[in-house]
Amino acid sequence: QTETLNELGIDIEKPTAAEAEKAGIKMGEGLKVKELSPDGIGRTMGLRSGDIILKVDGKAVSDAAAFNAAVNQAKKNKVIRLKVQRGTARIFLGSDLG
Repeated sequence: QTETLNELGIDIEKPTAAEAEKAGIKMGEGLKVKELSPDGIGRTMGLRSGDIILKVDGKAVSDAAAFNAAVNQAKKNKVIRLKVQRGTARIFLGSDLG
């Protein structure tokens, strides 16, 4: 199941069991970045295809509804911070939304 998320200009989907195992995360944890629009906020803040977004502003995300709710809250605060699994490393990315 893929959800197009225009807010950050990214397409996300749930990681497969194999992708979760390879990244060292639990099945059902996070959302994998499938595609990024060339001029979207996601690309600008440093997201890459294949990254797995674990948290948005400290809130765990495992489905599109949770992700959208967290992004909408971040828009109110005019800043967004993501905890991302990239390969076996966990990194943090952020951007102003104002």
